[in-house]
Amino acid sequence: MTQLTALVTGSSRGIGAAIKSALAARGVQVIGHASKAHDAETIGADLTDPTAASRIWEEALARSAHGRID
Repeated sequence: MTQLTALVTGSSRGIGAAIKSALAARGVQVIGHASKAHDAETIGADLTDPTAASRIWEEALARSAHGRID
């Protein structure tokens, strides 16, 4: 089976953290986003910045094990 990669925004707490944990438990490579990076797997960016979404996407693609986000 091909490994999947997911980008989860708001992954530092609440529903986002629960989704990140559940996907990781199923073998999915999870790249998280939060307003501040709190670990090596999290991209820190403020989504009120109009350029942040595209930067998060590009960084997630660069971190993906297979060059895509599923």
